[in-house]
Amino acid sequence: RFRLAWLPGTRGRSLHGTRFPALSNQCSLAGGALIVDRSPILAIDRPGFGGTDPAADWSSLYRPASDDVAAVCAALGIAHIDLVARGSGQAAVCLAHHHPDLVARAVLVNPTPAIDHTPHDRGPLGIVKRRFAANPGVIELMIRTLARFATATRMRDGMIRSYRDSPPDLALAEGDPQFVADYLRATRDFARGRIRGYVEEQRAWATGFDVEPLPGKAKWRIVQGAHYILHAPDAAIAYWQPRLPDTPVRRIADAGQMLAYSHPEIVAEALAEA
Repeated sequence: RFRLAWLPGTRGRSLHGTRFPALSNQCSLAGGALIVDRSPILAIDRPGFGGTDPAADWSSLYRPASDDVAAVCAALGIAHIDLVARGSGQAAVCLAHHHPDLVARAVLVNPTPAIDHTPHDRGPLGIVKRRFAANPGVIELMIRTLARFATATRMRDGMIRSYRDSPPDLALAEGDPQFVADYLRATRDFARGRIRGYVEEQRAWATGFDVEPLPGKAKWRIVQGAHYILHAPDAAIAYWQPRLPDTPVRRIADAGQMLAYSHPEIVAEALAEA
């Protein structure tokens, strides 16, 4: 069983928005970019996130998620999709490896590098990240504990603390009530204990998960916020360039972790120019 969201649009080709690594809802935090493009939107919770059951076998991390996307597209008669992925660049690359004819264009927003390419740690998120890396065995216990006490007030306060070093993100957290409401709605399943997918993906990341290079993707784009707080933007770009050697990269000077929410027009423009 899996959960998906479908929003009809005025253009022919469908857009697929990948699930956020730590969040799960129907595109509320990236939907603006997709709506700007006026294409139909298809969003599917990855296995173990939100309303999608955990995978029966996690040995091939993103294979079940890739097969879910392919199955839904086949059922809906969709031959090709344009992909918008926030954070989960590895999921996007794995989808293209497993189903090479499905993805036409793609925009990777702040794609996460592998652990060996993340020397940058700031704030509460950096502390959690390094704790995961030091002892992957504690990931599930830490996440269950955090989820158990994840009230709306604590989530908002934690978000503000995490964004202290990113002015664009902090402005959203402190000055945009709709953003805060969307963020809390996006994390509600996580707070209810639907964490298996997040735990498995974080465990894989902490133990060195990587992807095979994917050359020839000149119709893909990478957009990277210069104020991204969890990974050094330069290190992330240096990681992805040899893995997507033909994919142009654009650095956004006034954007941070929530680039897809604060600058949806940038994501839509990147997709349109591909």
